[in-house]
Amino acid sequence: TDRMYVYVGQQVVLTAVSDGTSLYTYQWRKNGTAISGATDTTLVLDNVQITDSGVYTVVTTITGSTSVTTDTFTLTVVAP
Repeated sequence: TDRMYVYVGQQVVLTAVSDGTSLYTYQWRKNGTAISGATDTTLVLDNVQITDSGVYTVVTTITGSTSVTTDTFTLTVVAP
């Protein structure tokens, strides 16, 4: 599990690494729940707030095949 601490108002960029094939689809999740519209290789969180704290993962699916969920990434947003 990776962990990051950031201050309120900062930007956080999370990136899923793949072999570059267009056959992959992505779905980012926070605390196990899909984040609406978060289906790119990169998840950008602008102006983070305390409520953005949580455990993030990305589910990668190969078209017509199985899905793989990444290890967890814990984001903690703190007030300066």
